[in-house]
Amino acid sequence: MDKETNNKIFNYDSLFWSPNYVATSAWIEHIPFGFWIIEVLRPRVVVELGVHNGTSYFSFCQAVKTLGIDTACYGIDMWKGDEHAGFYGEEVFESVAKYNSREFSRVSTLIRSTFDEAKEYFIDQTIDLLHIDGLHAYEAAKHDFENWLPKISEKGFVILHDINVREKNFGVFRLWEELKQKYRHFQFDFGYGLGIVAVGQIMPEELKALLEHNDEAFYRFLRNIFSERGRFLKANFDNDQISNLQDANLITLTAANAQLAEENKNLALANSHLHQGNKVFESQLAQTYKLGSTYRQLLQKYEAEIVDLQTSFTEATNELASLKKENAQFKKYIDWYKHTYEFRSLLGVLKEKIKQKLKKKASNSLGDQHTPQEKSVGRSSSISNAPRLIIDNTGYYLNPVNGIETSGKEIYLATGADPFFVVDILDKQLPSGWYWLSIEIREQSGMLLSPKLYYDIGNGFNERDVWNLPKATHGKIESLVKFPKNIIRLRFDPSTAFALSNFHVRKMNRVKVFQIAVSRFRKHQAISNLQAVYKLAKSFFTKGIGEVKNTLWNAIIINQQTDERYLSWCKLYDTISNDQFDVIRSLSNELSYRPLFSIVMPVYNVPINYLKKAIDSVLNQAYENWEFCIADDKSTDEDVKSVLKQYQLKDPRIKIVFRETNGGISHASNSALELATGDYMVLLDHDDELVPHSLYLIAKAINENRKLQLIYSDEDKIDKFGNRYEPYFKTDWNKDLFYGQNMINHLGVYKLSLVRKVGGFRPEFEGSQDYDLALRCIEHLSSNEICHVPHVLYHWRAIKSSAAYSIADKGAFIDAGLRALKDHLTRTGQHAVAVRNIHSSYRVKWLLPKKKPRVSIIIPTKDKVDVLSKCVNSVLQKTDYENFEILIIDNKSEDPRTLEYLRVLQDRYKQVKVLNYKYEFNFSAIVNYGVCQSNANVIVLLNNDTEVINEDWLTEMVSQCMRNEIGVVGAKLYYPNGQIQHAGVFLYEGHPGNHIYLRKEKNDPGYFNKLNLVQNYSVVTAACLAIRRELYIKAGGFDEENLKVAYNDVDFCLKVRHLGYENLWTPFAQMIHHESLSRGNDLDGANFARFKKEHGYMLAKWKETIDHDPFFNPNLGHDTHTTQFSFPPRLKYEWQELVHRHDIKTQ
Repeated sequence: MDKETNNKIFNYDSLFWSPNYVATSAWIEHIPFGFWIIEVLRPRVVVELGVHNGTSYFSFCQAVKTLGIDTACYGIDMWKGDEHAGFYGEEVFESVAKYNSREFSRVSTLIRSTFDEAKEYFIDQTIDLLHIDGLHAYEAAKHDFENWLPKISEKGFVILHDINVREKNFGVFRLWEELKQKYRHFQFDFGYGLGIVAVGQIMPEELKALLEHNDEAFYRFLRNIFSERGRFLKANFDNDQISNLQDANLITLTAANAQLAEENKNLALANSHLHQGNKVFESQLAQTYKLGSTYRQLLQKYEAEIVDLQTSFTEATNELASLKKENAQFKKYIDWYKHTYEFRSLLGVLKEKIKQKLKKKASNSLGDQHTPQEKSVGRSSSISNAPRLIIDNTGYYLNPVNGIETSGKEIYLATGADPFFVVDILDKQLPSGWYWLSIEIREQSGMLLSPKLYYDIGNGFNERDVWNLPKATHGKIESLVKFPKNIIRLRFDPSTAFALSNFHVRKMNRVKVFQIAVSRFRKHQAISNLQAVYKLAKSFFTKGIGEVKNTLWNAIIINQQTDERYLSWCKLYDTISNDQFDVIRSLSNELSYRPLFSIVMPVYNVPINYLKKAIDSVLNQAYENWEFCIADDKSTDEDVKSVLKQYQLKDPRIKIVFRETNGGISHASNSALELATGDYMVLLDHDDELVPHSLYLIAKAINENRKLQLIYSDEDKIDKFGNRYEPYFKTDWNKDLFYGQNMINHLGVYKLSLVRKVGGFRPEFEGSQDYDLALRCIEHLSSNEICHVPHVLYHWRAIKSSAAYSIADKGAFIDAGLRALKDHLTRTGQHAVAVRNIHSSYRVKWLLPKKKPRVSIIIPTKDKVDVLSKCVNSVLQKTDYENFEILIIDNKSEDPRTLEYLRVLQDRYKQVKVLNYKYEFNFSAIVNYGVCQSNANVIVLLNNDTEVINEDWLTEMVSQCMRNEIGVVGAKLYYPNGQIQHAGVFLYEGHPGNHIYLRKEKNDPGYFNKLNLVQNYSVVTAACLAIRRELYIKAGGFDEENLKVAYNDVDFCLKVRHLGYENLWTPFAQMIHHESLSRGNDLDGANFARFKKEHGYMLAKWKETIDHDPFFNPNLGHDTHTTQFSFPPRLKYEWQELVHRHDIKTQ
């Protein structure tokens, strides 16, 4: 080692720095070396395993900050302690995190996890300096070294502390002896020993000289320099501690002397009071004798009251006995309820089957009717007594179609959850424009909730072409409605029991419409006519006629936007009282784990009143362990900045950064993210609102599953007047649905370390930056690390400046989302392409290999040649997939025409085989038999009463079921009249399968466009079902013994899900389904006994699964075959129950 190099070793100022942070630690004497090695090595990444109170780690951070070098520091610890460092409480981490956030937030990141978990956050060969200071047992230290060795760079060094400690199961010295044999090294023997190992080959000359020393005198001198400097710092720290202790003792002694003097003074005063008290006592004793008579009178009075109380107690005891008797009866009722579970379930299913048969008959009979004009002939008396719709003096009969029964003259009873009338007006050419609607209707029982008027312009009835009508007032519903051209049918949806008489629709001229709009604008603004005219005139002269039109349009539709059903539901089940809020806060404080939520909100020129509502919704959280990280994106509205500063002074948990440039949502969100120090990130837009229990329910979910890294909730919209509407009650994690739409959206909560791992928000996906973030996050997560909280925890404000206001304004956002989805598919190596889908959604097309899988289409049949031939011909003529065969399983057909058809069919088409199943009808056995005869890769089960609609149906189903994670794939089926027969099957308490969207119109988009989106379901129907043959065998096929006819497809789908696969429904494989024309009725004689047995078997086997379907939200009603609200929800609100119990106790 030459003299010049020797001098360079000491030619660094850092050797003589003083630390800004020192805590009690065995590492204090090595702080100068910590400073020095950072200055010499200038590492890119520094990692410390075992931060404890931060003495060593903050010496590295101080050096990085002082030198201003581009170094990232990471401190990793669980902050719970161990047998060597001792165990400690949460206060240690809180102190370290607070200091780190204040001093080193731009260079340092604290990671609270095990060392093994944190290792996955680092790329191999990137760490230049690794300090291992965790558990000091030999096995632990060796594991940490070997586990992190691949992460060390080519210029990397490893530091080990306590290499000279040989007690209390310390074993680092053993590891050090082993490492010295393999690596260049250097060690300090003071301060319990510090070892430095050179893992990499590239290093500065000073460190090379340190490791390759050959001058023993200089070696001792070098150690002495670092030792003396370290001991000097240790002595200073000890002196400070002693000084602080002496000061504290002096203060304590002074206080004790003062307290002693004060007690002496009080003692003298007490003696004086004692003498005076004796005199007073003697005087009062004399008066006491005089008062004895009065006391005896009071005693007699109290004795009488005791008698009364004893009488009341006896009565209360009798009442309690009576209540106990009632309670015993109630328990008997509960036992009966449990005992009859299966029978009540069966009754519900049978009732549903009967209702659907009646609906089918009603629908068919309606399809045979012609235009129901008043002048038509051949009407029955029942039709002539029906209510009429009058349009421009022409009468049309309102035909009760679904769930409406007559109950006296002009009185109707809604027997189902979706009742409606239909009127056909094909012969009436209604001009487009505004109409005045007037209906005389009176509730007979219950409440008439939000009636609706649908119009059909050739696409069927759907939720897009509808007017939400206001509630009836004084027996009338009156409203403006706007009709497009070419209306062919109208549909009126009332509810409950009602009396309906006159129903008028009258064309309105523009002047009258303008007058009504101005009146409504004045009403909602709570201003006079003159003020209303002034406001509109001001809008006209400042913003033009377009703004006036928009203002009046909003005034007209505000009532239409409000769903009275939902408002009633919110009032009953989703409104938090003050007592409930107190209970929720108490429950929050009792959580065993209280994560810190970092609420991230970018802000830019938002209306002040909405900004305040957003911030207040955070301040009003029942769960209080949060920090609010706000980034103002250089707002030009000074009021915005002023309000933010006022709130920052109001609560220290609010952190704000004011950006110097306007960068958009992603840049602003990343700026806010830099302020975050919590465990989870919560996203909030600057004009939206959280509900008071949002963070509590998220924290509760995390406590129930500590593995969670992504949590999302239900959401709704809120208008400028505070009205809630359009709730999105979501499914549990549904990856395929997520590929079609951002179902996570609001409220989205992410593990903060995960967000940082994937790189935060990407500006190139602006507008869909949250969708892009979610796509990148799920790539690192399993399904059990994602959680859905089925509560509305977020109000998305629908104003013109908000993304919630209009789908039409979001074209660029949709394109950004599509690019994000394509990027995700590429990044994850998926053999698929993403394209735009209808109504601003997406579709992923999964590609098949060049050699397409062999498919066996299995069609069970018996006779019914007319039905079978339509099915087979449609498959042969309308299927663009080539590599398939048809296996027709004939179950003892006797009809000569059928037998001849099967013979000719098999002779004519090589890809068609007819297999004879010569046993009694057992659908499960027939299907299993067909699968056994197949050697194909994919099995498709197809009912013989189906007909193909789209040519690529098989391509779609095969491409989906060939995905590794997918089990069963189902199709979209229609009745012959175009109404939906199958779009997925949902399960609910006591019902092993009901078809959702049953009898909805063909073009109905469904709840949040879900009828147009691929998605996961627990169950799909076997009327058209695809699955890989190997998986069919693995699941055990259909149950031949217990489910010969009914529920076999439900059972099979649940078995596949139980194996860990996801079942899927696609709307891009479509069929007509005539529904079981070739077999009997489940309600007939022997069939009913068999059906009852199969129903009971399903309840016994799958009760828990049936009662909790992850793909059917508990806030949605299960008795409508659609997506209405559940009154009440199938959820237990713990705060409501606790408040209810408290009220009972109080009473």
